[in-house]
Amino acid sequence: MFAMFADFTDRPPPEHVLAAQSELLQRIRSVPQVDAAAITTQFPLNGSSWTQGIELPASSTPERRSSKFTYVSPHYLNTVSMRLRAGRDFDEGDTATSRRVALVSEMFARRYLGSANPIGVTVRTVAEPRFPSTVYEVIGVVSDTKYSALREPIPPIAFVPIAQHPSPRPWPGIVIRSSAPPSTVMAAVKRAVGELRPNMTMGFTVFDTQVRDGLARGRILAWLAGSFGVLAALLATIGVYGVISYLVVRRRHEIAIRLAPGSGRTRVVRLILGEIAILLVVGLVLGGVLAVAMASGASSLLFGLSPRDPMTLVRATAGLATIGFLASSLPAFRASRIDATSALRAE
Repeated sequence: MFAMFADFTDRPPPEHVLAAQSELLQRIRSVPQVDAAAITTQFPLNGSSWTQGIELPASSTPERRSSKFTYVSPHYLNTVSMRLRAGRDFDEGDTATSRRVALVSEMFARRYLGSANPIGVTVRTVAEPRFPSTVYEVIGVVSDTKYSALREPIPPIAFVPIAQHPSPRPWPGIVIRSSAPPSTVMAAVKRAVGELRPNMTMGFTVFDTQVRDGLARGRILAWLAGSFGVLAALLATIGVYGVISYLVVRRRHEIAIRLAPGSGRTRVVRLILGEIAILLVVGLVLGGVLAVAMASGASSLLFGLSPRDPMTLVRATAGLATIGFLASSLPAFRASRIDATSALRAE
């Protein structure tokens, strides 16, 4: 759950903002329904973004890159269920007067630090209005995560203690984790915060609801595509069955001649299925080539899946082959049951 707080009657100077945020955070953590809570300047997957230029150490001249930056309080990783891969997490000792430190994501470490041990590496930010150039020491590596949207690639992210924010906002954003129903947590937090700051305005967003709403369009498209896929498979089954049945009827005399000398019915079934298998292989190969060629056009509709994912193509091919085999089996077995005498007399 995300919560945004704003107090329009009190505008403390920057040096008092952090103290007020800490007091508010402690009050929220004291609510029985709250399992964990932390301050953050960036809510995950809400569409917003904050990027800062950075300079990385190099043998000769610094390399200038960019990274997403998020300022958080201690226990943020636990609140949002992120994992610490190496080093240490922020603690109460990371204050405005202590050395500047940062956590970086695995993507940040891979892209900018390569095979070097990231712990202890220094990163300098590029100066911006209200954000002076600052040197941060990397003290830990955290697991990768999505940033502003699910469909965007995972970016490099740097996390900095909220106490070291160069220009803290008077309205904090707080992430809250709870096992209680959202409505219960919201009411309890509103009461607790109202006792501390009666004039504070509060807004809440349930993370699961936000993600579900963000995927609503994709879910509808997936449902429609799946429905059309099932319909296409059904029509293909009926079409293959009809075509094979027609071919069997056209070859009724040939099949009767093969059965007359005593050829086994199994041999007739294998003959028909063998010929059908050749047609299926040709059709699947041509269809696979066309699917791969046209896959890039569907990339914008996919999430967490490559348009040319090998396993997806293999499963789709296996499914179509199974449908073709099943649709062809019944006419083949019916052909083996033809009465040779009656068929020859009819000719």
